[in-house]
Amino acid sequence: MLDAVFSIYRNRFKDLVLAVAVVGVPIGILSVIATWMNPGIPNAFGFVERTAFEQIVSFVGIVGSLLVFGVVSRIVAGEYLDETIGWRAGISKVLPRLLSLLGQGLLLILVFGVVLIGSGLIAAFISVFPGVLAWLGILVPIAFFVFAIVSVFPSIPIGVVEGLGPWSSIKRAQNLVVGRRWAILGVLTVLFVILLVSFAAFLAFFELVVVSDFRTQQLAIGLSTIVVQLFTEPLMAIGATVIYFDQRVRKEAFDLELLADQVGSSADSSDFGRDSGTEFGSPPPVSDSYPEPKSDDVWPPSGQ
Repeated sequence: MLDAVFSIYRNRFKDLVLAVAVVGVPIGILSVIATWMNPGIPNAFGFVERTAFEQIVSFVGIVGSLLVFGVVSRIVAGEYLDETIGWRAGISKVLPRLLSLLGQGLLLILVFGVVLIGSGLIAAFISVFPGVLAWLGILVPIAFFVFAIVSVFPSIPIGVVEGLGPWSSIKRAQNLVVGRRWAILGVLTVLFVILLVSFAAFLAFFELVVVSDFRTQQLAIGLSTIVVQLFTEPLMAIGATVIYFDQRVRKEAFDLELLADQVGSSADSSDFGRDSGTEFGSPPPVSDSYPEPKSDDVWPPSGQ
């Protein structure tokens, strides 16, 4: 699946980056401005409180990320559906589903929250035991959280391609990934490492050339995030869409279904089998007059 991810990224690089640039970069710039306007005064607990403007921009950023994920998913889906979807067409097709995407995002946050709380309670119970069991108290929340991410990862492409609602998309994603969670986890791990390394590299570069006060550090983080997201944000959406279609091919023979549709469309549009206005498969027109048979065509022959 990874080869398909990188191949699509390379072939559709322009449209993918433009989709992120049009939707995500303006929000990222707003986030940098909001951070720069924060005076950076720590509270009694030593944390810098976020302003109301920062919180509003953060919410808009979540909406923008969902929209970008959906647009990239639709562009990539075109590669499997024999369609050429540019970044403009992708935005126009996904924008009407923005409320559904937002609802799906809220449901995913709720699901992850329940998983974290439940696994945290289990971890707290396990951690009271000494030795190896104490380490399990640390690993259990991580394992449950990773399991939840893998189980719902293709849900946004499902909603965009199939037009399902938020909860139906999540349930279908859970059914599709059954039996392939380890392979999907491998793809996610590679993509996550790429994102992490890219962000760390840009952040290190910006921190080398700026002063280390709080506001300038936040500015460096914001600029690094914009640059990294511009080129790497499509990767996760590509991965989710490739996984979605890969599972459909494996479980639902989607490739054969698509081939049958294409063959059917070709047959419908073909003139093969049509003669003088006769529909394909219908018998030839009946004539009222037939030629008289010749004498040597009569059976049995005369004299026998």
